[in-house]
Amino acid sequence: MLRLIAMTGLSAVLLAGCASTPADLSPDQMRSSAANAPAGATEQSGTMDFPAADGGGSSSQTGFVYPAIGTAFAGTRPETPYGMAVQGESPYWRATIELYDLEGEVFGEFRLIAAGRDPILTTLRMAPDHLVNGFRRYISITPDPVLVSAAFQAGPCIDFDGIERPFFASVRVDDVTYEGCAREEGGQWDWSRDLLMRYDQILSCLEEVPGAVAAIDAYSPSEENTAVRVLTDDQSRFECVIVNADLRLASVRELDVTEVHLNEGRTVFLTAEPEANDCRAIEHIRRAYGELMGVLAHDLCQNPRTHVEGPLAAGES
Repeated sequence: MLRLIAMTGLSAVLLAGCASTPADLSPDQMRSSAANAPAGATEQSGTMDFPAADGGGSSSQTGFVYPAIGTAFAGTRPETPYGMAVQGESPYWRATIELYDLEGEVFGEFRLIAAGRDPILTTLRMAPDHLVNGFRRYISITPDPVLVSAAFQAGPCIDFDGIERPFFASVRVDDVTYEGCAREEGGQWDWSRDLLMRYDQILSCLEEVPGAVAAIDAYSPSEENTAVRVLTDDQSRFECVIVNADLRLASVRELDVTEVHLNEGRTVFLTAEPEANDCRAIEHIRRAYGELMGVLAHDLCQNPRTHVEGPLAAGES
């Protein structure tokens, strides 16, 4: 059976988010306040005030302002659309949402196949409260042919095959709710997709580096080790190399200003929750019983995620 959130507090929030979609909501009312950076936003407005390292209050420093070094932060247009793949059982069902940007708004092509009903194909868009409560929510543009609301909570969800997925999912189609697990697919790669598998190493580095307030990147330099990059409250960046077997710190060094990875810091992990603003959307990471594991701060201004762009067209690069 699917080991999910049953009717814990986390489940109740997701289901309430799905069930609360009004049938008469107009497309204009569905516009997400977090979907786009505000007009006229500057690079400076994209910096972030992080909580202090001890979790008490806010740091007086802003987030790291990345240097202009060519196209290091431009990313590349993805060859496949960004989307979510979802599945569950009792009865078995699966769904996909392929997201794309159309004139500054994010839409999703939703497909669902479930036992005992005809396949469903409809268009979703970000809900007005997308990420307001720390989880992603999408709703139908219109109630025809069906009214759909899909909610995704970041966290370790174990599916019926015993595989850990990075999102809990609750999808409501008219008056039927489907619960399962979800994963991200396609689009522009972001280091946070592997956050759960590197979670302990990330916490270890944040504890080892004095003044560290946020993780900004993590990767595998070898099969035995994980490298984690963190930001300190005085705007310095450090990289830890952690031995996976025993979470031992193998090395730590301060990074040069030119040592910046593609898309580093576009998504930032914090153990304490900062305030959201027009340039920062906050996503919660929770365990199945609701415990907060940390948060992801998504930069909407200085270095926004462009993973919803469609596939490459002929002649593009």
